[in-house]
Amino acid sequence: MPNCLTKKFCYLCVLLLLNSVDAFAQEPIKLKVAVAANFAKPLASINRSFIENNRAKQLDIVLVNGSSGALFAQISHGAQFDAFFSADKARPEQLVKRGLADKHYIYARGALNLAINCQRLTCNDWPNSAKSNVKLQWLNQTLFQNRKQPVIGLANPKLAPYGNAANSWMVKNWPELEFKKVTANNISKLYHYFDNGNLDIAFLSRSQLTDSSGIKHSYHIALDANSYPAIEQSVVFFDSNDRNRQAIIDLYKRFILDKDTQMAIEKLGYLTKD
Repeated sequence: MPNCLTKKFCYLCVLLLLNSVDAFAQEPIKLKVAVAANFAKPLASINRSFIENNRAKQLDIVLVNGSSGALFAQISHGAQFDAFFSADKARPEQLVKRGLADKHYIYARGALNLAINCQRLTCNDWPNSAKSNVKLQWLNQTLFQNRKQPVIGLANPKLAPYGNAANSWMVKNWPELEFKKVTANNISKLYHYFDNGNLDIAFLSRSQLTDSSGIKHSYHIALDANSYPAIEQSVVFFDSNDRNRQAIIDLYKRFILDKDTQMAIEKLGYLTKD
């Protein structure tokens, strides 16, 4: 069956299913989804498309966001979710090994960017070049010539895969740099620290610096994806004993893994999957 017909058939199925469920339920159907902080905003946009495309106004997808490590701990201690979008694949793999999920799926590959606060660092001579290596050379010169120790922020490496990637990059590229490190519980909180002007530099996800019109922050450096551990972001979907709910979870999974959705994710600041 052609792909377009398959998708139309799936959308028809979910429409009929949700309408039939709504006839018996007065409360909206809710899916509870755990999501790593870097993907919370993109997923909210994707979920709106899922609901709109299927005319499923009675479906409510509730997002609980945080660091991958903190969400994993909640699930491991019995917290009930219908899906878990992690910022790594190690934790979903563990859930599969424990028998809590059947399979994990890579839905995105994260990109790490350096965001620079030009209210704290002088950017008058910011290079007029699109090349990241030129910008990084400028930053290195600025940092090592500056008498004041820069304040650099990253997400907690033990809880957040983006923090782990940032820490690995710093060890490799700035072994002699003296700086003051600020650690946030997750990358969403780190963005707030940076946005509030408390940091000189922050290791953020590219998705945080991207909106529908493209990059929204002028002073940033896209780091070479080969210069830090790959951030392969994986999702697991949890089974339900309720047939109707399980059918909705299955359709949601197909939508997330659909080629069009994957292309939309890449446009929201993620790398092309290998």
